[in-house]
Amino acid sequence: MKIKFICGDEAVAKHFPVVPAGKMRPEWYSKLKPWIGQPHQSYPTIKKCMPATDMLTSGYIIHNPTDIDIIREEVAGNFVENRIKVKNNQYVPEAHRFEMCPVKHSTNKQHWIKLKNPWLVRTPPGYSCLFIQPVYEFNPNLRLLSGIVDTDTFDLPVEFPGWIVNDHIIKAGDPLMQVIPFK
Repeated sequence: MKIKFICGDEAVAKHFPVVPAGKMRPEWYSKLKPWIGQPHQSYPTIKKCMPATDMLTSGYIIHNPTDIDIIREEVAGNFVENRIKVKNNQYVPEAHRFEMCPVKHSTNKQHWIKLKNPWLVRTPPGYSCLFIQPVYEFNPNLRLLSGIVDTDTFDLPVEFPGWIVNDHIIKAGDPLMQVIPFK
């Protein structure tokens, strides 16, 4: 199966290419030994767990193309809006009202953001992709929704909807999505 990642932004393609997930293992994982403890009384770590390792190394990682500074602001009616500053205006996230997807994800009715993705993902007929926030890359400030996209027929870059937990800057180059193709 051949997957293609097509980017119309040369700077992003050069500086933040899509990378196989197996080459983007988190630092803590890379440093971890397969066994801990004393000789004759050692215990396996997550490195010895094949389901975890397979999940961590499956698919590809798409990185954030630009710095995005997001501040949460409470407004009347128990809503939270997101105030956004972006280094590159072509990647200004879209905003969506809470009512468009009323999943309770905070004590307030926080509006959604949709992060822009410069990469079009193409797969052969009969293949789709699971888009998930990178496995074991826990970002306490950002929650992105998972989704399955028919990348064999969908002809646009997939946007990444989610919400902000805390004010912060999503840095250019931060891993945003793990893309796992399947038949």
